[in-house]
Amino acid sequence: MVLEIILKQILPRKGAFLLHNMERAMHFTDKEMLCRYDYREVPADVYANLMDLRDCLNVLGQSFLPPRVLTCAYRNLEHNARVGGAKRSTHLTGNACDIADADGKLKAFLRSHPDVLKRACLWAEDYASTPTWVHLQRVPPRSGARVFKP
Repeated sequence: MVLEIILKQILPRKGAFLLHNMERAMHFTDKEMLCRYDYREVPADVYANLMDLRDCLNVLGQSFLPPRVLTCAYRNLEHNARVGGAKRSTHLTGNACDIADADGKLKAFLRSHPDVLKRACLWAEDYASTPTWVHLQRVPPRSGARVFKP
């Protein structure tokens, strides 16, 4: 699975990878990835994308310890329209999420550790465009930049 591939990228060459205090780390579950939806309401390919996104986020969580709230991952068309999402939003395919970051600590961490996004196979929307949250996706934008303007 994606997590195994990502972990191979971040494991030190010598010694074992030790994740200390997992209970305090940013960590997301299957249920959180589904947000308000029952898994039976989500198309199978979208569900698979959500689980891959969850694995990427949990790799990021191993580097960033303070827990965060995932406010939105998958959106169906109605939900996306209601919140003013882009017509081709990566949320529609289960490839994006928004994480609450009112205190800016996650943004500050990502700015000071730009390699973490690459290791987690994630791309972030420009932080100025998301004042109280961080938008992350596992699909590269057209520009290919790890931090991109929408």
